[in-house]
Amino acid sequence: MKKAHRNGAVMRRVSRIFLTDVNTGKADIVRDFLHQCRDATQYFVDLFWQRQDVSADLADLATVHRGRDRFGITTRLAQALAKQAKESCRAAHANGHRKPRMHHWTTTLYSHFFTLDAFAGKHFDYALRLTGSGAPRLLLPLHSTKHLHGLLAQGWALAKTVRLGWRKGRLFVALLVEKARPTSKTTGDVVGMDSNYKHGLVCSDGQTTGDAAYETIQGFAKRQKHTHAHIKSLMGQGPQADRLEQYPCPLYRRFALREILSPRNVSSAFE
Repeated sequence: MKKAHRNGAVMRRVSRIFLTDVNTGKADIVRDFLHQCRDATQYFVDLFWQRQDVSADLADLATVHRGRDRFGITTRLAQALAKQAKESCRAAHANGHRKPRMHHWTTTLYSHFFTLDAFAGKHFDYALRLTGSGAPRLLLPLHSTKHLHGLLAQGWALAKTVRLGWRKGRLFVALLVEKARPTSKTTGDVVGMDSNYKHGLVCSDGQTTGDAAYETIQGFAKRQKHTHAHIKSLMGQGPQADRLEQYPCPLYRRFALREILSPRNVSSAFE
């Protein structure tokens, strides 16, 4: 039996694109499809949880056919939904949680359900074509986003998997991008780090970062929509900004940015 394993050699990120230009007919078809997938996934979750089957083995064919006949879907789609259900059960069991509840209408589609190509025209950037195998046959045009452009510019590549979802009356596509994980360093000095609000990140060798961002946050009259983006734009830019880009280790920059931009820290500046 083939087993599912996490690929530790690859890093993955997600870029979500809301389909604001899709027509109503297509949106209704996709919404009904996602609703059916949610119900089928919950059905498989109930079966696996009742059987206490949280192994990494893929679902057996009898279980797949049981879900296929109940919801009138294809065997290939039933296999994909059963795989997602089993992954949810395994994660919940490993973390000591209760039986998962599929509240969100989100489905992972693998390469045999879709193709993603450049759009044949100037009005859109990508064309997501659902090719059947249980998914509806239709074309969904996509606009690229600044977030996706940034990931692709940094060397990330589009994966062979997408997530299709419906949230608060809006249809979205989550494109997965991946990149090879860099090898960990085995030589060099060991530096201790401590994160805090005022100084961002303090290292045992005397390096500090985050001082200017704290002063900028205190200078805001109140928290507004632009404050979070403004603070983030200060990272490593200008003479009065943080000196994050001067540090050779990206780990320093990531920890400092996470500490400074955490909701509890930004909110406390306006209390």
